[in-house]
Amino acid sequence: MYVRMYVYKLTMSFHRDFLLRVSCRRMIDSNPKCQVISNFKNDRSEPVVEVVFNDKDTLTLETSSLRLMDMITIFNKKCREKEASG
Repeated sequence: MYVRMYVYKLTMSFHRDFLLRVSCRRMIDSNPKCQVISNFKNDRSEPVVEVVFNDKDTLTLETSSLRLMDMITIFNKKCREKEASG
């Protein structure tokens, strides 16, 4: 999983919190094949979290109006969809 974050606004600490949640030891232990690579950009673009899965499927979260739990809910839904599709 590749997480790209465009975080121009310093007040958006939930980007960092999201990254910490998806890369915590418990998460890694539950899926040893998961590798999290982060890339932080500061190019004054809108705040975005982009998750690229191993199969190159992409989840892009435009986070200007999302909170941490919203991001986690959307991420978990996408993961469940991917598991169900095989």
